[in-house]
Amino acid sequence: MILSRKLLMRYRELKQDVPDCLLLMQVGAFMQLLGEDARAESEVTGLTLQMAGMAWIAVIAAPGVSYLTMIGPMAVSGAGLALAIPAVTKSVVGSVAPGDIGKASGSFSTMRQLGGAFGVAILAAVFAAIGSYASATAFSNGFAPAMGAASGLALAGAVAGLILPSRPRAVRPPAAPTQSQLDTRTPATTR
Repeated sequence: MILSRKLLMRYRELKQDVPDCLLLMQVGAFMQLLGEDARAESEVTGLTLQMAGMAWIAVIAAPGVSYLTMIGPMAVSGAGLALAIPAVTKSVVGSVAPGDIGKASGSFSTMRQLGGAFGVAILAAVFAAIGSYASATAFSNGFAPAMGAASGLALAGAVAGLILPSRPRAVRPPAAPTQSQLDTRTPATTR
């Protein structure tokens, strides 16, 4: 849906008046979040969906569970990732000056990979402490708690997205005065 320039300008005006509130703007018959509000909500909603999908998998994990049964929770978890990852990436590269976008993107990519490695290590440790590959039951005994831990990590990310402050708005330097503005100023009195 293409949003009108007038709507976006109105959103920015209102957002300056109430920067700490979410603004729902009416777009046709629908209400929609725009700008920073949409990005922040996508991050939190995405991580919450991922958490719900992982928790659902942890609850239904059993030796005889069919793949068909796993489609729902995997779709919920995947939808959560699809919402969260682009929003987080946009937040990172949008918080730096244009000349630093490459550095920010590279740093974010490195941190994302490092976070994934630590996440896998945590889940593997949970699995190894409780389960094993000895039987299907032993595997499920470790797999369900590992998925519960994955759900907990996603919940921690969603909570962090809610309580951490948003990035500070860039302050634009004041524009240089025009010649007409300079001409209308009263001369300073001297002593």
